[in-house]
Amino acid sequence: MPAVLAVVLGPLIALAVAVLVRGGARRRLSNLATLTVLGLTSGQRRTVLLWSSGAIAVPTLLIGIPFGIGVRSPAVGWLGAGIRGWPRAIVPAWIAVGFAAVILAVGAMTAVLANRQLAPAATALRSE
Repeated sequence: MPAVLAVVLGPLIALAVAVLVRGGARRRLSNLATLTVLGLTSGQRRTVLLWSSGAIAVPTLLIGIPFGIGVRSPAVGWLGAGIRGWPRAIVPAWIAVGFAAVILAVGAMTAVLANRQLAPAATALRSE
């Protein structure tokens, strides 16, 4: 069951980070366009979006992984108390590190793609 939950919830968390990064880029379109007019290059805009991606993903991971490990251990111990041979609730470090790396990579790829898909500054500021 834990493996099934990891397979199902992992992509959902990655999708949530991607949606938040993409939505943040769209909400800040006029701010990014104004900064572009003032001299922000495409690489600098990508860096801004990468930092915003990290600002979303890192706190999520710093709270979610320890919480998940901390809740899983007592829950598995409680559920499996009467079952002999129930597996111990130990999460290998490579799984947690791999999960974190995938979430950060998805956030970074979304930030780079959002940078490419943003409208030019003139188009974004036309209504203002």
